[in-house]
Amino acid sequence: MSSCNGVCFPPPFPQVKAGVHEMRGLVQLRNELVTYLREDVRREEGGEGGGEVQLCALPDPLNLPRACRACPHLLACSLHQRLTSAVPGAPHAMAELAPQATEHLAGAHLDFYRKWSLATTLEKEVWKDGGIR
Repeated sequence: MSSCNGVCFPPPFPQVKAGVHEMRGLVQLRNELVTYLREDVRREEGGEGGGEVQLCALPDPLNLPRACRACPHLLACSLHQRLTSAVPGAPHAMAELAPQATEHLAGAHLDFYRKWSLATTLEKEVWKDGGIR
């Protein structure tokens, strides 16, 4: 009889020791990503309405066709790239994948995603600044 009690997990993966240089590289990548995430939106100065709020660009996407094709975030990533005009040119993997992932969406869908993303980001900023007073 098995000792799994109906739930068996594969054996743990072997641990890979990270050296000083690897740890330093990870911290640098983390800091770069935090820089982008801290500024979720940008405000463009404009007329009487106080300007238009735009989504900020994220770091350049990885160029890994196999990984991107199977990524659960492909649609959201492609939408964000499309809305910020940040789809890389060929021969980058996302030059082909982003249009394919979003080709079924109409302009109203893109507008909905942009407005929803901006609304949730602005709501986060309000709560970060102490909430509504």
